[in-house]
Amino acid sequence: MTSAPAQSQLERLLAERGELQTQLDERCARLVKALREKCPAAVPPPRPKPGAITDPVEVSNGDFEPLLRAALADGDGPFLLVEGDSELIVDPARTRVLTGEGLILVALGVACDQTGPAEITVPFGVGSQQADAGMIVTTEHAPRGPEVIVTRWGEALIALAWEGLMSVLSGVTRHAGPDLDVAPLIPAAVTATKGAVTVVPQARHDADRHKR
Repeated sequence: MTSAPAQSQLERLLAERGELQTQLDERCARLVKALREKCPAAVPPPRPKPGAITDPVEVSNGDFEPLLRAALADGDGPFLLVEGDSELIVDPARTRVLTGEGLILVALGVACDQTGPAEITVPFGVGSQQADAGMIVTTEHAPRGPEVIVTRWGEALIALAWEGLMSVLSGVTRHAGPDLDVAPLIPAAVTATKGAVTVVPQARHDADRHKR
């Protein structure tokens, strides 16, 4: 049985040890943070738990545009959409991206016999700094551009722009880090401001985990 003085001394020693451990943890945390800032690859951040989100990733229009062009590319150079006797040339290299508060405009460079070179704009409504919408993305019934193209190719061009947009967002989160199962993170929310698109990476929920 431990005597009262011994018990008191033991409690004091445990308290001192706990305080020293706290100080050590704080110092280690500062050192790890500094190391991550100087050498990000040296100490990877902890993997997020199922359903958890990580720091948002902001992509400027200047960086988003070439990513979207690459996502739309079908080999080298322009490609052809064919429906019956109608053909439409899509040139990914002419794709432009403009953003505003809660708005992403994807402008596709196209061409056909009736119009020659033209531009079709697909507007996507997303979240903003004032209104978080998660991954809810809306668009109009038809894109904007020459009627002869929009009437025949509107749905196909909306689908093309949407696929390219989602490819870029998924690519950004995929490179933001893995989850506990070393599976790539997925987009949890997207917002737009003037000059940039921001995507929030998220680990899959338990039901969707890629368990090994």
